[in-house]
Amino acid sequence: MILHLVNDEKIINRTIDIFEVAFPGENLFIVFRKGNISMVRSGINIIPYRKFDVEKYKEQATSIIIHLMTDRKIRFINRYFPHLSTIYWIMWGSDSYSRLFYPKGLKLIDTESRYYKSQRIRRFFISPIDKLDDRLRIFRRMHFIRQRIQSFVTSTIEDDHDVLLKYYPDLKCKSWGEFSYYPIDLVMGNEVKDVWAEGPNIQIGHCGSHTNNHEYAFRILSKLDIGHAKVIVPLSYAGKKEYRRAVIEQGQMLFGESFMPIMDFLPLADYNRLMASSSFALYPNWRQEAVGNILVSLYLGSKVFLSNRNPILEWARRHGFIVFELEKIDIGDLEIPLTERDRLHNRNILLRDFDSTALYRMMRNTFSNR
Repeated sequence: MILHLVNDEKIINRTIDIFEVAFPGENLFIVFRKGNISMVRSGINIIPYRKFDVEKYKEQATSIIIHLMTDRKIRFINRYFPHLSTIYWIMWGSDSYSRLFYPKGLKLIDTESRYYKSQRIRRFFISPIDKLDDRLRIFRRMHFIRQRIQSFVTSTIEDDHDVLLKYYPDLKCKSWGEFSYYPIDLVMGNEVKDVWAEGPNIQIGHCGSHTNNHEYAFRILSKLDIGHAKVIVPLSYAGKKEYRRAVIEQGQMLFGESFMPIMDFLPLADYNRLMASSSFALYPNWRQEAVGNILVSLYLGSKVFLSNRNPILEWARRHGFIVFELEKIDIGDLEIPLTERDRLHNRNILLRDFDSTALYRMMRNTFSNR
């Protein structure tokens, strides 16, 4: 039996379906959340981690897949499965880039933003004990990774493995595999699978996390005449209230009535339809993030702009996608959408290389030791 350690996240229901198709009857999903589960559905193979019966599943467990590494999941494994050797870590952006690469010096955050500068005095007063705790947390995590992880698994962006080895070259001895939470045929659904993005609107970012670097994109965009276009900024998912408030204040100051923050959580079909109202999509993240949104934007035929600091830009170009560099954007780029030929080009790559058939083939190779 495969034990999946997951968070109460919106993509997990699709993940459950994917693994049940690939490995039917072999999966148990353990949901890590302090309170009641709100996003992951109920099911006979889905349980809260506080109700986990180790005696019932100890002998049945053959492998563990960590979907986003956290300290709580590390303690869970060390406590209940101290000798299980087959452990996979599917790397997310926050547990690798933010937790392991950022402390090594990788730049993730726009330090020129008003939000960052407003937080500077708070960072100055972080106590030496807190700083020591952060270093100890990284040390414990790396000890667990070196001792217990058998295989690193990148989610869609295989370049993440190269970044990991750049900062931790001693991990080259570990195996590596691939997975994706975003098979395009399942992500798009029937409602918008034949839809193309239309209209002059401009989408910026995908959530309320500060690593979206919204103000970075705002400064670039505010130098251009965007005409009657709406600036659509999804903020309903993740992030701190203070950051979302700062984004809204800056957006309203720079774009006035054209600024359109999205504060309410939308069902996937509604969110995809919202994305289809923008022929232009700007993702100012400096790390692997918003992968599902980027793929949807490409599928819909939006003109996608990525920061030259983001490894996804080089990844997308290497896979043949037609994408653009955010730092080189000019007004002409926002006056002319992608041609029909370029739209079809990007969509065909997704349907050929990033659908569920390709994913299941990938999973059989990655999780062969389950």
